[in-house]
Amino acid sequence: MHALPLLLALACAAAIAPAVLRALGAGGHTKANYRGRELPFPLGVLTLAAAVLALIPLELLQRLASARLLHPELLPIALYALGVIALGLVDDVFGAPPPGRPQRRGWRGHGAAALRGEVSTGVLKAAGSLGLALLAMSYRNLSDGRWLLAAAVLVLATNLFNLLDLRPGRSIKALTSWLSSSVGLSSGL
Repeated sequence: MHALPLLLALACAAAIAPAVLRALGAGGHTKANYRGRELPFPLGVLTLAAAVLALIPLELLQRLASARLLHPELLPIALYALGVIALGLVDDVFGAPPPGRPQRRGWRGHGAAALRGEVSTGVLKAAGSLGLALLAMSYRNLSDGRWLLAAAVLVLATNLFNLLDLRPGRSIKALTSWLSSSVGLSSGL
């Protein structure tokens, strides 16, 4: 029963992936990955949609069949993950600068823009991720110092994957490479 939420989310992703990929491609929503191959973009739409769709049968089973599928500690994790995905989508879709303006990249570029009084989607994503991390960690019984430290670790880990994902597919490749070296999995990615 513990794997059911993951299996339902994967089933939802598999069911809607062809339509989402076609829609992104037909709409011209593509971006070159690290190898120069054009991939559907932003693919986070699929992740967010599959996760939210999987909640429908999970909540119905949990409530109507009195099954314990979603543990109470899942709520802050889901809130953080779905919130960060949504902030990433906002950054991906609306983060491109107007023609003729330089692209703001990294902490330095977004920080300089914020100091000039400009609000970038990168600053929104960073501040929003921090707020979500503080909220998610507030559900744990931690001292103030440990609460701040846990939120900081969560935000920094999220930022690490964000740095890897400057091109579509990089963070998935890094994750699968780490998994294959850590637990002996082989991957064709």
